[in-house]
Amino acid sequence: MQQLLLSFPSKPTCRMVIFTVTTAESCVSFPMEGYSIDPPQGLTYSNLPLLFSTITYDVLVQGGVSCASALVKAPKQARADIPWVKCPRGVRIVADKDLDDIELTELFDLVVVPGGAEGAKTISQDGRVQRMLQNHYQQGKLVAMICAGSVAAKTAKIGLGSALTSHPSVKEDLEQDYKYSDDSVVRSENLITSRGPGTTFPFALKLVEALQGGERRQEIDIPIRVECRNIFQNAMQITAATRRQQG
Repeated sequence: MQQLLLSFPSKPTCRMVIFTVTTAESCVSFPMEGYSIDPPQGLTYSNLPLLFSTITYDVLVQGGVSCASALVKAPKQARADIPWVKCPRGVRIVADKDLDDIELTELFDLVVVPGGAEGAKTISQDGRVQRMLQNHYQQGKLVAMICAGSVAAKTAKIGLGSALTSHPSVKEDLEQDYKYSDDSVVRSENLITSRGPGTTFPFALKLVEALQGGERRQEIDIPIRVECRNIFQNAMQITAATRRQQG
């Protein structure tokens, strides 16, 4: 299953959406209450690697973007009744909307396709998502992809010949059709791509910058770095203490 994240910045003209994709083992749907909010708008797809969806969502909110999410089902999967998706390590995430409930002609300021091999496969095989990506790109709206999600650019035939990056595992699938880069985050006009889990924060901050401007990005950049460092240090201390207790 792939999750769609909808995000709405504080500006009344900007709106963003993120999609989550389902697989045979996991399923998520996001009811989108208050869907009619009017800030910059964006759209994102993910197969649910936890970091891609949650970090991107959280950073966008810190950047002043209101967020919501929606579900893209795997092929032949019935409409999901379970209102959450189970991540690989057991974490469950609740979404806001089913893709079936979204007008395919509706425009967001940003569409994000998160990574993960199975999620990228689901997105690439879903004709509705492909049409939405094409429509947003052609209308000059921001389209962003991370990790294996960058494959969706090729299947949707958007940005062909432009600069792009992805997870190394799908590099061979893309380098013939794009100016492939090993940079962490690459922007080519209204297409933004990134490498993988380790580049999720720079990716999300780039989206904030694209929607809300460089000044807003700088305002949240340092606090996010400090917070992440503290979380990492605390996690390492807890892990070390647990190992000592276990002998």
